[in-house]
Amino acid sequence: MTSLEFQNWWDRFRVTGDICPIRLGMSRGEVRAIFGDPEDTGGTSQKHPTAAIWKYGGLEFHFDSEPDDNLSLIYMERNEVVQISISTVDGAE
Repeated sequence: MTSLEFQNWWDRFRVTGDICPIRLGMSRGEVRAIFGDPEDTGGTSQKHPTAAIWKYGGLEFHFDSEPDDNLSLIYMERNEVVQISISTVDGAE
């Protein structure tokens, strides 16, 4: 279940497009402090056991692999159509 904090942010984002307080380059800890634990995770492998993707509702937060481990992409797809894709370019903000 999505946290109230995430739902409030999502409702504001859909209307205004403002992604604050989220920003690309944030650490996992910073995202967790704002939204709480993700509802689901993905993007793991034997080589990369830490989840690269955190999911809140239909929105995915993608993190770089270590050592940076920072938020690099916010993504949403609905009915096979990309609705949102906000990302860093070459890891730079």
